[in-house]
Amino acid sequence: MRLYSTYPDLNKEFYHFDLDTFPQSDYLEFKEVAFKNQDYTVDSTIHFNKDIVIIHNKRNCKKDLIEQVNVEGSFVLIAYLISGELEINQPAFRYLLDNDKLRIVFAQQTNNQVITPANCTTESILIYLRSSYLINLLKHEEWKDNNSIYALINNDVGLTSVRANDVQVTHSIQKTILGIIQSTASSRIPKHLVGLKLRELLLRVYQNDSLHYDDENAAAHTGIQARITKALNYIEHHYLDTPTIQQVSRHVMLNEMQLKKEFKSTYGKTIRAYIIELKMKKAFELLKTNTIAETASILGYQSISYFTSTFKKYYKVLPSKIKNTK
Repeated sequence: MRLYSTYPDLNKEFYHFDLDTFPQSDYLEFKEVAFKNQDYTVDSTIHFNKDIVIIHNKRNCKKDLIEQVNVEGSFVLIAYLISGELEINQPAFRYLLDNDKLRIVFAQQTNNQVITPANCTTESILIYLRSSYLINLLKHEEWKDNNSIYALINNDVGLTSVRANDVQVTHSIQKTILGIIQSTASSRIPKHLVGLKLRELLLRVYQNDSLHYDDENAAAHTGIQARITKALNYIEHHYLDTPTIQQVSRHVMLNEMQLKKEFKSTYGKTIRAYIIELKMKKAFELLKTNTIAETASILGYQSISYFTSTFKKYYKVLPSKIKNTK
């Protein structure tokens, strides 16, 4: 199995592993890849051995960052977007990675682009597993025969071409993924520890019924709507702190782009417009007992003039008019 990743626009190699040349080892080795310039900050940790590669990526991009990823050899990829946005481009399709889903890919080889969009801070974890390793890892599990992942790789179904499936992320699945990240906090980790975490993760996937092939099914829609309601409640409790889209996205575990789209579709306004609305309604009440400067400060405005212009745009009158009607 061979993994090769570059940033073509920067003429920079990210990583290059030919796992077939690695000796068998009871540990995963460690490599850190980090660079920074005026447009990009990349901070990644990679743990690897002959059968496993775990990549924990953190990226802050002012411009689109394009990563070209090539993988050769029968493999399974488990990908999870912790926060931010990632777009995956392949010749046959384009896919927006979603932190509401666990992305599982089966293939003999793949060649795709991973795009981190401009003005975005992204965190993700990618777990590449040699198919034969995963089969051996699960062979003594009683539940394996009813597990879709095991059936696919053990029967070599779907591996002649790229096949990708999504699993709805439950609290237990997310907790297990975060546990894998925590276990890789040290530089050199035992292979058996990673194996235990992977078995736990795949058991959680199995307990979550089955892989979801239809992103538009009613259950998925209900789950998304529950997160949108949760986002609304979070904003209403934290609007004085002016929460960012990223903060709301992390809280409800929903992709930022999907959060913005579904929020506007549900409530008829953007998240930013709703925060302004809440602040202006609060401002109207505060101005009855507070000065304009005090009101602006309570609402988190560092500039009184900006608060004044926002208030006037919303109510069509200056805040001083409200003061004068006390």
